[in-house]
Amino acid sequence: MKSRALILLFLSFLGQLAHGWAQEVVATAPAGYFTITARGGSDTILSLPLVRRSHYIGRLDSITADTMTFSSVQWTPSEFAPTSDGSYYAQFVSGPLAGVNYRITDNSANSLSVETNGDNLTGHILGQIATGTAGDVVRIRKLWTVGAVFGVIESDTLLAPTENLDSVAYRDGDLILVPDNFSIGVDKQPAFKTSFLSGAGWRLLGQPSIDGRAIPFWPGVPFTLRRHDASPVDTIIVGYVPTESIAVRTPALSSTEVVDVSIAPAYPYSVNLQSSNLGSVVETSVNFEEARDVFLIYSVSRRGFALPFEERTFRTDVDWLSGATPANNYPLIPGAGYVLRLKGARPVRYWIQLPPY
Repeated sequence: MKSRALILLFLSFLGQLAHGWAQEVVATAPAGYFTITARGGSDTILSLPLVRRSHYIGRLDSITADTMTFSSVQWTPSEFAPTSDGSYYAQFVSGPLAGVNYRITDNSANSLSVETNGDNLTGHILGQIATGTAGDVVRIRKLWTVGAVFGVIESDTLLAPTENLDSVAYRDGDLILVPDNFSIGVDKQPAFKTSFLSGAGWRLLGQPSIDGRAIPFWPGVPFTLRRHDASPVDTIIVGYVPTESIAVRTPALSSTEVVDVSIAPAYPYSVNLQSSNLGSVVETSVNFEEARDVFLIYSVSRRGFALPFEERTFRTDVDWLSGATPANNYPLIPGAGYVLRLKGARPVRYWIQLPPY
């Protein structure tokens, strides 16, 4: 897989630093573009290390378990509610939850209802949310979607459409697999499987009546592009370089449970394992044979479908190791994706990635 980031401009961010936190954010020129490449005749794990523009940024006035209220705003009711065009998310920019994001399910003139996946905003595991004149800052963005990245018109998409979604074993088009990061288990079925159905647009595999163009791609979470054609395909995304922390949630586990969580770098630059902050999420182990939590690496050159992982690393009290080989400097590559396999009792945790500037 080939990926590259170009033209990284920070005018919007610098403007915010100079003028303080604005209540409303006006779109500026794109910060840059990034190319993701899907290999031919293979699965490729891909991610999107750019974000879409801000629609709002401001301080929280009050909260409930799953709502956020702001002052000095007058939104159109339901303007941030999910539609066939996609969903918005609210992301904490400051405070103990900085980087945490929640999908917006609806809004009133001055409040957001969010999907917290069991979290309680009034008693969050990461700490107390500040409200009022010194409230924590929250940003609203639109999620990347299948349609936004790969196109909604057959003549515009570079991916191969399919003629039939009735069979799971079809081989005539490209398939996008979005991981399930919330269910417990390993080698799980994807949360979504979608392909472009000729004459109909994006549709869920085996369910041609259901529109798949609004399936979201979350920051810091990869997806798999399964391409049956032998030739590779490049897709260019245009967006903004994130200037805030970005968090990926790992679920709570009992002592007998194991879970795979798909993760990806959220910024268009490489970071190694030692500086990735993954050490705050995983449990340490003494040796390779008894490793409790492992970081799974998949080949970026091996061709084929549903390939097993090629390497696994674990963390001691001080170092990342692959067997007995040091792995502190192993790079997490932007545009790629990886898997954390976590085992044993623990609460909900967040892998918080920090911006490089």
